[in-house]
Amino acid sequence: MERVEEAWFLPIRFMTCEHFRLLVSQQMGLEWIAEAVAEFVDLYPRAKITNYEGEVSILALVAIDEIQKVNPKAASRLRSLDYSWMHDEFAWDEELQRQSVEVLKKIRN
Repeated sequence: MERVEEAWFLPIRFMTCEHFRLLVSQQMGLEWIAEAVAEFVDLYPRAKITNYEGEVSILALVAIDEIQKVNPKAASRLRSLDYSWMHDEFAWDEELQRQSVEVLKKIRN
């Protein structure tokens, strides 16, 4: 929780990818970071920040409803991206693979 608190109070210009990842995972501050997160996912969809490749991408999709509320443009950008790589990327973890299938189904409907 200490790291989340640090990210919460840090000015955006000083935030690292890990700070963004933390805030997205907690769905905090999305009104301020959604656009930057959408751009990052667009440019680096498979980036490994902390735990696994593509982590920010799937976290952003999990948070898509909240992102939609605060920044519809960022949500639209996230929905428009190609996530065909996710199924194979997360094959090593049954839960991640299931989650990716669910969020992709959700954003495509």
